[in-house]
Amino acid sequence: MRPGDRIGRYTILRELGRGGMGAVLVAHDPQLDREVALKVMLARLDAPEHAERFRREGALAARLRHPGIVNVHDMGVDQGRPFIVHELIDGESLQARLDREGPLAPVEAALLVRDLARALAHAHAQG
Repeated sequence: MRPGDRIGRYTILRELGRGGMGAVLVAHDPQLDREVALKVMLARLDAPEHAERFRREGALAARLRHPGIVNVHDMGVDQGRPFIVHELIDGESLQARLDREGPLAPVEAALLVRDLARALAHAHAQG
């Protein structure tokens, strides 16, 4: 997946990150003329249990409405590869900030953990 490639209606602009099962890309949505975060399963639908888990993740995340959780805009399958489209949040990762500035101050770390716990509690309450 390189810049200019398409997944569904989305045109890949660049990669944000990669994990064991998927990659998160910045893509352009030509229908709404905006940039989005496109999470793509790296493997195709060879392992049905992985594809179902990915589909379930998208469907469950789409139900969540919380300021600490990115919204899901769309999901689908393109050439056997599932994808989930999220809103794109501008900023850097926590790891990048820690690498640049070192450890967070205790109060800042506590506030971050509080916000994360609230988002997680909301997700848990939604099942």
